[in-house]
Amino acid sequence: MTSAIFSNLKIKAKHVHSYVHKLWWPGSCFISFPMEGQFSPVISNAIDRIMRPYGGTGQIKELIRTDRKGDGQKRFVVFDLAGSPIIIIAISLPEYPELLRVAAECAVQAHARLGATVPAPLEMGVSDGVYFTITRYCQPRNRWEIYRQSGQVLTWLSEATRRTVVDPLPQEIEHEFVQPLSALLKYDQLQQAGRDAVQEALSELKSERWRPRLVLMHNDLHRGNILKTPEREAHSWPFVIIDWGGLRLAGYAVNDLIQLARDLKLPPVQLAPQLKIHCELLNCNPLQLRYYLLSAFGFFLLNPDFCPFDKLDETLRINLEYLDLSVIKAMEMNANL
Repeated sequence: MTSAIFSNLKIKAKHVHSYVHKLWWPGSCFISFPMEGQFSPVISNAIDRIMRPYGGTGQIKELIRTDRKGDGQKRFVVFDLAGSPIIIIAISLPEYPELLRVAAECAVQAHARLGATVPAPLEMGVSDGVYFTITRYCQPRNRWEIYRQSGQVLTWLSEATRRTVVDPLPQEIEHEFVQPLSALLKYDQLQQAGRDAVQEALSELKSERWRPRLVLMHNDLHRGNILKTPEREAHSWPFVIIDWGGLRLAGYAVNDLIQLARDLKLPPVQLAPQLKIHCELLNCNPLQLRYYLLSAFGFFLLNPDFCPFDKLDETLRINLEYLDLSVIKAMEMNANL
């Protein structure tokens, strides 16, 4: 069945050097091969329909990931007749039939909650037994562009938290906080400082001195997943956020913030004002922010498919140290007011 989708598609390996570019996918270099032939009728008709306002379909080139990470799909860039990239086609591989479907459905859910900052698929469906999506092409940003806009990105994240924060039901507290923290407490590789922090979080949770809240969580938020807004789709933010496959509608606050801030290499003094904002949104004091981070890592321990880190224990230690330094700066700022 898969062969029908790729029928008559022939890769000319001699052109491998002809087009090397960082295209759309975060943090990776892609080599695209000029393609000949056509896709299945379902996908071909969708391409023609979407490209009609752009004057027709030009070249279609396959993107090949050169990093070590696989994500269970083939990708193709569709250009207009002037040579500008317009859309991305993703087709699931037979050995990973669900990954693309889950990612597409998560993007639709996030788009419904957060609006145009989350690009939803233009088309999604099944063709000849495999899943496909068609998404607007978005240009990547280089590291310095993201750093210059880091204030706007952090503001967007606080607004996303504001729009999605909810108080959990009693059963959600047990499932989303008590169970993950308890699992983390039993984790052999957790250092003593982390173990003490988990016990403290469980104690404050039991006494209700800490009343956790739930927020929408991207779960893999780094600069590679922040792309330029397409020119024809300008909105209130100059960027879009992609790669929502790890989405949790009722997730853990602070996890995205710390992951992004570390990736941007923000010093603790720059993160401190954002921590103050998140404390207000979560109705907690700065010292309780670490409880959210611990709960998130307990969840990753119980659900390794959601974990975006290679070394959970080391990443937790580094993230806690970074958060604690930033909390100290936030408390110093409060004391100086």
